Amino acid sequence: MKLIEIEPGEDVVSALAAHAGHWAAANGHVEGVELRVPSESSDVTRALRGRWTLVSLAGAPPGPLTASLARSSDAGLLLLGGVLVKARSAGVTAALLRALRDDGETAREPGPARPRRDVPAARPDAPSPAATAWSEVAAASDARVDSDPMGDDEDDGDDVPRAGDRVDHFSFGVCEVLMSDGERLKIRDLKGPGRVREIALSALVVERTKSQGPKRGFRLLRRT
Repeated sequence: MKLIEIEPGEDVVSALAAHAGHWAAANGHVEGVELRVPSESSDVTRALRGRWTLVSLAGAPPGPLTASLARSSDAGLLLLGGVLVKARSAGVTAALLRALRDDGETAREPGPARPRRDVPAARPDAPSPAATAWSEVAAASDARVDSDPMGDDEDDGDDVPRAGDRVDHFSFGVCEVLMSDGERLKIRDLKGPGRVREIALSALVVERTKSQGPKRGFRLLRRT
């Protein structure tokens, strides 16, 4: 199982199509959504305007990929579901789980033939691949929190923000870090319209602040 970040502006369906042979599960935020839903006579593709929360996405690339989407409106909370035709990432994380063959072996490139072995029938209560993927993601997250409490004032030796951290930018306010390569950050503001920006660390003074839960905190000041 591996995690990937789908870059802002990249098409989610196309990005996952490059990982055929896996089971994909994802969440985050998306824009420019087209969703295919059933009707009385045939399936209908609906275009959804604005930014949506990708509550869940699951399927075997290249598809079909089923998705649940949520958004606040004047009428209250909207929750829609269907087959995702296309959507631009506004910060999406996906878990990829290698698909299994009928004999229970992990799918791989063709090789020398091996005798087939009997595999016990799956239990009715066995977890689905998507549930397994997210349980592994949760376990990895818990392990990170246990090894790095974040809520303490201890220094973990890493003074550069990384994906998932929170930063307080002198101009943009509180933001979430979407990507970090040690020199540049992609951040999304959390109290505004969710705009994504790319900034250079060389132009900033980075100060570590007290973390809240599993999210590390940083203050980004203008370098004088």
